[in-house]
Amino acid sequence: FGGAVQYFGTGATGGRDNNDNPTGDFSGYYAAYSLAYGRKVGEHLSLGGTARYLHAKIDDVSAHAYAADLGALYQPTNRLSLAATVDNIGSKLTFINQGDPLPMAFHAGASYRPIDQWLLVLEGVATRSDSPALRGGFEWAPIPLISLRAGYKSDTLKGLSALAGLTTGLGLHLWGQELDYAFVPLGDLGQTQYLSVVLKFGSDSDHHRNLVRLPSRHRPWNAKDAAKPESSPFIPEEFLLPDEDTALTEKIVAPLQGPAAEATR
Repeated sequence: FGGAVQYFGTGATGGRDNNDNPTGDFSGYYAAYSLAYGRKVGEHLSLGGTARYLHAKIDDVSAHAYAADLGALYQPTNRLSLAATVDNIGSKLTFINQGDPLPMAFHAGASYRPIDQWLLVLEGVATRSDSPALRGGFEWAPIPLISLRAGYKSDTLKGLSALAGLTTGLGLHLWGQELDYAFVPLGDLGQTQYLSVVLKFGSDSDHHRNLVRLPSRHRPWNAKDAAKPESSPFIPEEFLLPDEDTALTEKIVAPLQGPAAEATR
């Protein structure tokens, strides 16, 4: 499950009438409220969708619309991911009697992690109003605490310099959570700064270490004679379990600490 709230405000803007006479300041905003759900439907495939409510206001006139996103993720290996989405399928955003269609778009992308510290991404975007665009980037994690990111977008270059497509950012990973910052140019709208917080619930995948398959030829022996798993030079790290799973630890690692383990050391 996931949720998001997005808000974009214009601040005070000078208004003028049809004869270009000042009429005072006005403001406007756009807001989107989203709920998402996704799940695995096979060993390598995941599907998901998002329902979204949009609300906008310019001066004293407001409008609203409903939209949905659909997506699929295919992971043939633990280092390669392929994905496709269709965004903003929905109704028009209508102010008084003028309705504008939502910016529906199709995205197809891939990510590849050649080594644990590096992540490479590539994405193609097609919309019904603009030319297809290409986006790419990388993430480098020199230490587990920090991720440094940079990317390039071809869809923000219209009439602008080549630097208008450059994006940068970083991520901080603290106490199992993530704080992200990104600098993203938006063409004629200027430069934007993004701050986001990613909250993760449930235990980490590294914590679930009770799914260990042992060769059947290892016959259990008396676990009371075994040393603590952390101190044994015979046990690979992936066989260790959290401290609170002591009983299960004894059942699983005992076969690796007996005579069979000594013979295969």
